[in-house]
Amino acid sequence: MNNNLQREKEDQRDRDFQRRANNDTHRINHNSQNNICSFYQNIGACRHGEMCVLDHCIPTFSRTILIPQMYQNPKLKLKERISYTIEKELQNQLDTFYKDLFYELMKYGEIEELMVSDNLTPHLLGHVYVKYVSDIGANRAFKALENKLFNQTTLKPEFSPVVNFDGTRCRANGTSRGCARGDFCNFLHIRDPSPTLLINLFKDQKEYYEDIERQKELSEKKTRYSDEKLSDEENYKSKNDNNGENDSYSDSQEDNVKK
Repeated sequence: MNNNLQREKEDQRDRDFQRRANNDTHRINHNSQNNICSFYQNIGACRHGEMCVLDHCIPTFSRTILIPQMYQNPKLKLKERISYTIEKELQNQLDTFYKDLFYELMKYGEIEELMVSDNLTPHLLGHVYVKYVSDIGANRAFKALENKLFNQTTLKPEFSPVVNFDGTRCRANGTSRGCARGDFCNFLHIRDPSPTLLINLFKDQKEYYEDIERQKELSEKKTRYSDEKLSDEENYKSKNDNNGENDSYSDSQEDNVKK
């Protein structure tokens, strides 16, 4: 009975979210209120997929990239109830995946957020969201990852309209009462990496880009030094050439005087 009541509350929250999102869309463009799928607009995915009667406005560029079904959630293979031991193993596997992925993605641009969906519902299964500091980083990652083979899966990244994930997370997930829909919730259940790992990754990223800046400055100094040296050599050569011409002129004048 309590589960049914909780599920009804979750359904009502879905409806409230859809209504609020539609109102937000209306404030941006009142003519398109009834045409835009607010779930796709605010979560980056919709359970109806291509069959949705509302528009999925896929942006041509964004700071956020969605990589569908990249994370192969080990919970799909579990038949027994998730115990503390299994939960710890799931976290370890996520940490390993997250670490490798972070180091790969940060090569294309500075990462602001990286999130992995823990949902088992088909339209959110294995989704990875990466939000870059700039559009340039996101565009580089998009081009590099498109059609790339990863764990025998061809990656199909897409630019996502989501830039603020505060409203995409399931607020009940992780609380004492838990989410009534469990892993099949239509809101994101983000499995976060271990706090220490997350701190170290962003620290490494900062050092990585600081080192790039230092190398860039060093390269620019070397270029300026080379240009200045070349300019000095050209000036020196030009000066010597002029002195040679002056010497020849002096010799000619002296010869004329003797004559």
